[in-house]
Amino acid sequence: MREALLLDSLQRAAKLFLPVYVMLSDNDHNWSWLKKRGVYKTDRINIGGMKYYADGALGSRGACLLHDYADKAGWKGFLLKDKDYFAEKAAEMANTKIQMCTHAIGDSANREILRIYAQVLKGKNDKRWRIEHAQVVDSADFGMFGNCSVVPSVQPTHATSDMYWAGDRLGSVRVKTAYAYQQLLEQNGWLPLGTDFPVEDISPLKTFLAAVGRVDANNYPGAAFSRKTPFRASRHCGA
Repeated sequence: MREALLLDSLQRAAKLFLPVYVMLSDNDHNWSWLKKRGVYKTDRINIGGMKYYADGALGSRGACLLHDYADKAGWKGFLLKDKDYFAEKAAEMANTKIQMCTHAIGDSANREILRIYAQVLKGKNDKRWRIEHAQVVDSADFGMFGNCSVVPSVQPTHATSDMYWAGDRLGSVRVKTAYAYQQLLEQNGWLPLGTDFPVEDISPLKTFLAAVGRVDANNYPGAAFSRKTPFRASRHCGA
């Protein structure tokens, strides 16, 4: 909240020239402020969303999966909060203009959040609720994005950073529906791309290259991986 108010003060003083969209982090103070005030928008700043976190990262095995990690038997990851918590927040936001944006990496986390969204959105809409990352999605669940106009907000350089070990975590079958940008694009006919800076490089050119060419800045792997030729399960991708 402090950073959002700082940006607001800068735009009021005509010192902020880049339009900024702000999602407030999940805490009671931020939600209380936004719920009371509603979407706050000027020519240069738009405070219009809340950011929630369903699970952790795939690399640390914190992403919540439907089935065990391929490289850690008996472990599926976990949700960071009970699914009823996210359902409660979604119900509160359903009749507002506030955008619900939820970090979901694993296929189980994505399924739970998609189901919760579907319960309150009830079909096509223009609310543009988002799932941040949508990194591993079960093949049965892609349609839920399109059915309820849920926006999968993806960061393509995650794919080229994770390609060395993603197959180890997910196995050769499940990795085929990970980083599935073409399938996600087909859901709503458009797909927002981001860098996830500072986790990844801020360069949008690397983002576009990873999204379209499915290679990193060094053109690695030489033959671009795709849905037909997914990540290798080796730590030396393409070897």
